[in-house]
Amino acid sequence: MDLLNAEHGLKASQIAHLVRDSERTVQRWLHRYEAEGVQVLYEAPRNGKPAKMTQVYQDKLLGSVRLRPRALRLDFSL
Repeated sequence: MDLLNAEHGLKASQIAHLVRDSERTVQRWLHRYEAEGVQVLYEAPRNGKPAKMTQVYQDKLLGSVRLRPRALRLDFSL
């Protein structure tokens, strides 16, 4: 959102349309990013039930997601 705003000069309403979220949410993230910098993008620890996803599973998932569909022998590129 911040890159769309800073590099492309898009307004919150335009960004909201692109990311399919509310203008209010976009404004909140832009203000947080401006105030806290890149640290705002990191996931903070949360209370509640522990995650079911193990680190091994998460690593395999991220490895798969980062592959291009063609590398997985799929008929599409995106």
